[in-house]
Amino acid sequence: MCLSAFCQCKPGQTRLGVRLGIIQGVSYQHYITDNMVLEAIGCLYRYDPALFVFGQYITPYIMPEPQLRFLFSAGVHVGYFEACKNIDWFPDSFDQQEKYLIPGVDLQFGIDYDFTEFPVNLTLDYRPAFNIAYHVGYWYGIALTVRYVFR
Repeated sequence: MCLSAFCQCKPGQTRLGVRLGIIQGVSYQHYITDNMVLEAIGCLYRYDPALFVFGQYITPYIMPEPQLRFLFSAGVHVGYFEACKNIDWFPDSFDQQEKYLIPGVDLQFGIDYDFTEFPVNLTLDYRPAFNIAYHVGYWYGIALTVRYVFR
């Protein structure tokens, strides 16, 4: 409880930014408590839309650097993919316009840094995921997310 007193994140705080990595998109975070966050990421993966939703636990700030924290997340994703654009996933569909709604589950591990001088947040994370239908399989990605912090 004493460590959470150093947290500059207030319940209700919102952050909006861009995710740069294999899956690029727009990240929206909303703090439920000092350490619990909901995050939604809307993106295009191989020119097809996908949505990721996470419940995140962000640790209290790590000493001696008070702005650095670890994050752990679990979530779900759903993407709408055309087979002809994703031939490595659907090799038999090179010339077909079939469309698939692909759901899955995700984990996320990373570090989170808040600047005190200006309202910017950086997150570097590793995300393993598992598609549970149509293109069943494991995949992963590493990304840097830059967000503006609405204070």
